[in-house]
Amino acid sequence: MNPTAIYSKTGKGVQEASGKTSNLSRADRAVLSAIDGKSNVGALYNKFEKTPRPRFDQLIERLEREQPASPPLELPRPELRRRPAEAHLRDLRSLRREMKAEDPPGTR
Repeated sequence: MNPTAIYSKTGKGVQEASGKTSNLSRADRAVLSAIDGKSNVGALYNKFEKTPRPRFDQLIERLEREQPASPPLELPRPELRRRPAEAHLRDLRSLRREMKAEDPPGTR
């Protein structure tokens, strides 16, 4: 179980968490209700630390398998998501040069 994985509730999970269906025990429903699409599995486990870790992991796997919770999205590593400001400046300067080269004579 990846402790940094972030799950979110599916439509089925929203119904189960609100009590409209009763496929989960009360304790399991509490864990499902805590899934918010922002907190990772490690943070969720900390909220329910009285639950033995193997049981908690089994519940998360069950929720993923039965679809009340959607599997985590694979996010790119942080170093791949952000570019240094210098890279953006280079792109901007390059774009300006290209735009100037395309201007008709006498419009500069």
